[in-house]
Amino acid sequence: MPVAKRALLPAMAGLTAGGLALAFCFAAPEPWTIRGDNKLIHFPMQLEAVRLWAAGQIPFFTDRMWMGYPLLANPETGALYPPRLIAYWITEAPHVRAFDWSFAIHAGWLVAGTTAFLRSLGCRALAAVFGGAMLLIATQSIVMTSYLANFCAIAWWPWLLLAAQRLAEPRERPLGAVLLASIPLGAQVVAGNPEVAFQGGCLAVIWILAAPTKL
Repeated sequence: MPVAKRALLPAMAGLTAGGLALAFCFAAPEPWTIRGDNKLIHFPMQLEAVRLWAAGQIPFFTDRMWMGYPLLANPETGALYPPRLIAYWITEAPHVRAFDWSFAIHAGWLVAGTTAFLRSLGCRALAAVFGGAMLLIATQSIVMTSYLANFCAIAWWPWLLLAAQRLAEPRERPLGAVLLASIPLGAQVVAGNPEVAFQGGCLAVIWILAAPTKL
């Protein structure tokens, strides 16, 4: 099957999920994602990083938080993560809806990746889309939206597993599959959580080892 045709279903599922997630967020009178750690820590950090970028400065450090804070050294700032910066570019200052946009973007990415991964395992179209939808509305996924750095990182897991599956196939070129796997693995780090990337990496290694067996 041509690549474009294989990509059509995940793309449609992802765009639909992202649109529904955004509509859900904007149905609330207040920004839905500005709660928990997002409200107390991550939004102020990211807002300061965006302010510094807009001023033409690299957000190495700020004296506007606590007794000073190394913004770039904390991955949860997401200062080098393009999808998060896009969410701020879309919204107007003071960018209170940026987290809602970021959630919607990654909700779509999570569903698209899950759909593509399940299709690669032989699931039919409806089953693959259903699996992506169930993962998005799972309790743990909803809970993680109050710590958006985790949610954004985990949205890359299906893509990492898809690359791991291809790496496990004997006919796949190892170098190409490794390079492909490095993108979703590295994205989890700059998205905001190296711990999630480590967990996802361990899961990918287990998948590669188990895929050729009856497990």
